Amino acid sequence: MFTCVAIFLAVALAWVPAPAQIVDLCGSTAMSAGGCLVTCPEGDGYRLSDIGATIQVTVVYQGEPVPNIPATDFWLIECDPVDELILCGGSQSASADGPTDAAGQTTISGTIAAGGCAESLALIVQGVLIYDPSTNCETILCLPIKARSPDLNLDLVVNLSDLALFAVPFSSGVYDACADFNCDQKVGLQDLSTFAFHYGPPGHSCFP
Repeated sequence: MFTCVAIFLAVALAWVPAPAQIVDLCGSTAMSAGGCLVTCPEGDGYRLSDIGATIQVTVVYQGEPVPNIPATDFWLIECDPVDELILCGGSQSASADGPTDAAGQTTISGTIAAGGCAESLALIVQGVLIYDPSTNCETILCLPIKARSPDLNLDLVVNLSDLALFAVPFSSGVYDACADFNCDQKVGLQDLSTFAFHYGPPGHSCFP
């Protein structure tokens, strides 16, 4: 009888789920050379690696690296709340290239499926927003990556409404940073070409 109980307890304990990994919002770090990133709800904008802005990430907890965090547990959002970047499909819209290794490190070098625009990006790891250790974690860690999407009205589809919004700075010369897809401080023919590629028809969208 004692043997049976011991075996039952051993099996039961084996099925207890492993504790969730914990991420330090301050000790963890991310670095990028920065650049101007064209995003699109369809996920066919520039790759971060295309513009030399691959993000190097190190995740720690209490000074120790955290390995095996899944790639989909990393995502990017706008750093400044004044900006607005809408991800298409949640965290899978801006995943890491792979899980963290034994040193707690991974990279983010792919595309971001999103609408809207942002002057800089912030990193979230497993729901934890990463803060800047150089400010004693008083401010969010802002990566110098500008995000620009032809989905200007944030409805996750590039359509006639976005064309109307793009036409204003393009035709009037009144500058709009969100329509400046190459970040050259003007809205010109190169920006029109970028918009036209995603406009279609059909307009690029995150909807099936």
